[in-house]
Amino acid sequence: MIAALCAALSGLAFFASTGLGVIWPLAWLAPAPVLWLAFGQTRTRTSAIASFAAFAIGNTNLLPAYYDVLPMVPFVIGIVVAALAFAGCVLAARLVQQRVSGIAAIIAFAALWTGFEYLSAFGPNGSVASIAYALAGVPVMAQTASLFGIWSVTFILCFVPAGLALFYQTRAALPLLLSLCVFAANALYGHLHIQDSAKTMRVALIASEEMSDEASADNAKDAIAAVDDYASLIGSLAERDPELIVLPERLAVLKPQWRALALKKISDAARTAKAPVVAGFADITPTEKRNIALVFPPDGSAPLKYVKRKLVP
Repeated sequence: MIAALCAALSGLAFFASTGLGVIWPLAWLAPAPVLWLAFGQTRTRTSAIASFAAFAIGNTNLLPAYYDVLPMVPFVIGIVVAALAFAGCVLAARLVQQRVSGIAAIIAFAALWTGFEYLSAFGPNGSVASIAYALAGVPVMAQTASLFGIWSVTFILCFVPAGLALFYQTRAALPLLLSLCVFAANALYGHLHIQDSAKTMRVALIASEEMSDEASADNAKDAIAAVDDYASLIGSLAERDPELIVLPERLAVLKPQWRALALKKISDAARTAKAPVVAGFADITPTEKRNIALVFPPDGSAPLKYVKRKLVP
């Protein structure tokens, strides 16, 4: 009964905070119930099942959005693999606690799950499933990403609840102290980092549901039509003096046949608006398929480029 309750609590916390969840404070607590179970006297098999069930429950919050978009078999396999990996990390932390120390177990759990997410990022969907994105809407809590990428956020999101779980299981003060210190240090760093770099900007965000179909078209006519539509919108903003203009992540498909023309149109629009333009494209070449983000300077010079490791469909 206790194991089922722990699985349910962790699963609901993951469901509500990660993936498509929006209740970000629960991300700081989600692993704690099943870790508390693992750090106690419960049988290893029971801990494994509870941990697996918790993470699987959490990942089901993606079903309403993707059940009719992605093939169900690969989708279910993805949930199962992630849940197995999470259960493995919990059991590994349990083993480290029993054979080394509680503090080592906290570090082991955080390091192992961060490592799993890092390796998963080399897969076809990149890092999109990382629990770190639970804090994307709370910039002050995610500023450690400026140090080591989202992996530092993942590590902290694992370290804090692991320490809390160990404290409530053993009543040892040190795990609680470490968890609170890491949480506070993360929040303080975020506050200072944002304060140091704070600058008010007038930003124009442009997106159009009417052009969403054109964004996936891989022919010259529709791709250029999408670019023309956005270029027109950019030009219409000039009189409102934006300091930065941001377009969708994938506003059009670029292929060698029309790439230069499409980029020239956005570059000309940026010059007309007298503001940098950030635009995302699916860049398709004979050898590669990647998502790119281009920054078009207002002086008409060549755009700066950010290239994702892989194309995310």
